[in-house]
Amino acid sequence: METYDPLCRELATACDCVVISVDYRLAPPEHKFPAAVIDSFDSTKWVLEHAREINGDPEKVAIGGDSAGGNLTAVVTIMARDQGLRPSLKYQVLINPFVGGVDLASYTVREYATGLFLDRESMAFFNKAYLKSPVDAFDPRFSPILVDNLSNLPPALVITSEYDPLRDSAETYAVKLAEAGVPTVTVRFNGVTHGFYGFPIPHARTVIGLVGSTLRQAFYNKY
Repeated sequence: METYDPLCRELATACDCVVISVDYRLAPPEHKFPAAVIDSFDSTKWVLEHAREINGDPEKVAIGGDSAGGNLTAVVTIMARDQGLRPSLKYQVLINPFVGGVDLASYTVREYATGLFLDRESMAFFNKAYLKSPVDAFDPRFSPILVDNLSNLPPALVITSEYDPLRDSAETYAVKLAEAGVPTVTVRFNGVTHGFYGFPIPHARTVIGLVGSTLRQAFYNKY
């Protein structure tokens, strides 16, 4: 929560909206999959039901996250559709999202999974810490890219990084969303690694501005 507080404050200003930061249960060692999914879904449901109590609008609720948070965003968005949450979510923002089991044959995994910010060894550790069993990797609540039907989901902004082993899978997921009829904008930031939006560099400021303008347009029809 403390790590992301500055970013959430910047997003609140950029998006001109209330930002809810969810303190979902973390995996190692007590809270394995799907604890984080359950917490994120329950929090989203609560926000939709209580938005007006926190100076929000239940008709204008978006969900977003980066990396593992991007995974939870994609998963909760699908669950919200399948369980008929009302009002429906207005938008989804996926920043460098992990969307499922990494394809070891993909170009970005082969080229960028060693020596950069996110490496193959770290990803293996994260999965082992999070999942109860290797079988869980095939659960759509872990691998939303395996979901066949991605239609009737809210519009999506998918942000990727050039030197990120997750880039190929994230952009493939964006293509699947678009093919399912979901309005999808994909923006790749060149010259940066996974997690760049947390670095003190100009590209990070650009991400804040991009998310802000996107959600202001979605919420208020203004940039």
